[in-house]
Amino acid sequence: MLDSSPPEILDRIFLHSDPIELASLARVARFAHERIYGQNNQQHLWQKLFLNHFDDPLSNPRIRSIFLQHPLTIKQNEQHVDWLKTLTTRITLRQILTTADDALIRDRLIKHYPDHRFHQLYDLLFLILDTAHSSSPSPLNPNPTSLNIFFLENLLSNPPTQFRIIHFAGLNHQHNPIYAHRASLYDPLVAAAAKLHTIYGLTSLDIDRPRTRGIARESSYSIRNYKPNNFYGPFIPNPDPDPDVPDQPEPTCRVSWPHLEALSLVVGLHLYMLRRETQDILAAAKDEQEAADNDQIEAATNDEQEPPNVMVNPDMQPQRHNIHPAPFAMPNLILRHRRAQLDPNQTNNDQEPPNIMANVDELPMDPAPLGIPYPILQHQGAEDELDHELENEPARRGPDRVLAQIPWPILNSLRSARPFSQLMHPAYDHPPLPWPPTIPGSPTRPVDLNQYDWAGVGGQWLRVVTFLDYRLLYEFNFDQNPPGNLEQRDEARRVMTLDLKVVSIGDPPEDDHTHPVPLCLRTDLIDRPPIFFRGTLEFNVGAKSRLLVGRGVPLVRGCVSMTLDGEVRWSLVSTFNGVDRWSSEGIQVGGVRSKWGVIGAWTDINRGDAQAPVRLSFSLFFLPSNSGSHQIGLFFGLCGVELGRAVLFL
Repeated sequence: MLDSSPPEILDRIFLHSDPIELASLARVARFAHERIYGQNNQQHLWQKLFLNHFDDPLSNPRIRSIFLQHPLTIKQNEQHVDWLKTLTTRITLRQILTTADDALIRDRLIKHYPDHRFHQLYDLLFLILDTAHSSSPSPLNPNPTSLNIFFLENLLSNPPTQFRIIHFAGLNHQHNPIYAHRASLYDPLVAAAAKLHTIYGLTSLDIDRPRTRGIARESSYSIRNYKPNNFYGPFIPNPDPDPDVPDQPEPTCRVSWPHLEALSLVVGLHLYMLRRETQDILAAAKDEQEAADNDQIEAATNDEQEPPNVMVNPDMQPQRHNIHPAPFAMPNLILRHRRAQLDPNQTNNDQEPPNIMANVDELPMDPAPLGIPYPILQHQGAEDELDHELENEPARRGPDRVLAQIPWPILNSLRSARPFSQLMHPAYDHPPLPWPPTIPGSPTRPVDLNQYDWAGVGGQWLRVVTFLDYRLLYEFNFDQNPPGNLEQRDEARRVMTLDLKVVSIGDPPEDDHTHPVPLCLRTDLIDRPPIFFRGTLEFNVGAKSRLLVGRGVPLVRGCVSMTLDGEVRWSLVSTFNGVDRWSSEGIQVGGVRSKWGVIGAWTDINRGDAQAPVRLSFSLFFLPSNSGSHQIGLFFGLCGVELGRAVLFL
């Protein structure tokens, strides 16, 4: 039947088949083998099959360059891709990693990717990620998806694959919190697995194994991991200078992915546990409300009265503060619930209206699939004071919280970690112009630096901070009998908004000779010159510790540049009351313009002071605003200093 079909019909059947099915058909039918693998039709058919499973790597000039220059792109000659072999390599990878049998995955990996070729597996995964893109949004398809991302999700969501590839069993499970003391410090496989883990986000192993969070905290909060030779950040340490050697090698700035992996786990697991705790409290509150409503209905029925209408009239809801809401605030609902458990008779003047739990059933109670935004509570007004509630304080008089969908890329981040295909900024609707400008500016018509902002720095950012109690931090690093591990410890958190503006490109701003310039700054890339920025910081309400009151508006200054290994580096200095206080170093996960964000570390600016505390991780992520324009989010997870009941942070 098929052997007598016209070639056009056969091609259409083949294009709707999986490559594995075609390979099976070619083994049993000679006509099919000639049609599928024949020289006259081979590349044309297999290119179309490739585009059924992956994004077109030739449609975007930058992605085309990455795809054609990569050694894993098999080519017939310099200009033509061997689509059959290129697709076969990827489908083979799919067949290896999508089985649920861990022993079978192990045997297939040994066969297809032996020890000397195992790094090619990670190279292929990163090539698929780096060439991922999606079509432009349209009325018919407002949220276009990427075939590459769908392919990677299918592979990496498999628990045995997570264990074998993301966690890289046997090498990536480190127990020494000091990176310089690890035998795998320079192991490229460990670095590749840690990078993939950071990009992918949390796995079931991260959530279910407390030791994962413990070793991540111990590595992140160890002061010995922050020294001048790694620029006090998540970078590979440079050799200490030898005074007896006249010509010292220049220091280099290269990313330490195991360090970033630990920092991302500290922040990601903190947010995940916060979300789960909030969901549990919302569910319990809804059950209590339903029980109370049922009791009212039953009482009214017994009295032969009309049951009260338990639906809330919008006109009868409590009046809210008529103040422009802060961009975001962490929930205080958890603390209210804890206070109610301690004192059930305590009155709460700002009790949530009954319908606050109306959509609680829509909350994902289990780890959601990749790319699914997680519910969180969002602030709907501003407080008159900056007194963030503590557990022994009376209930706040502040505004209510309502459910809002806030995407947290740091939790499940694969969809957001795509370089070269993201827009970081509302004005970023075209590629940045080359620097320096061909037509210089003038006093009457200055150069618009936003047009040359290749990293999309300018705009509003959200910053979330988590930090460890200073007493525990000191005990862990300096006490003669330090705590054995940090598995059962928890961090506090802080939320703030940054408003950043580009002030100079290439060179530090001429009007600020004290503008911080990071060590080992790379300036040799014409299309990626350093971007210097400054901005302001505003604290948001809703965190669970008290802020210091009476300070001036904090300022932020910094620089975005490239590392030697091609990653985007963020360096920031925070200023309080005119004095530089904190210094931050981080890496934008996913590359230029990636929505995932930045994760990094920060320290006290007085690094020579023995009492200067170490701070920890931060990340930047893309957050759409309600108006449809884009708002940029800045995520920071850090260890902090607690003075009595006041917390210094940034």
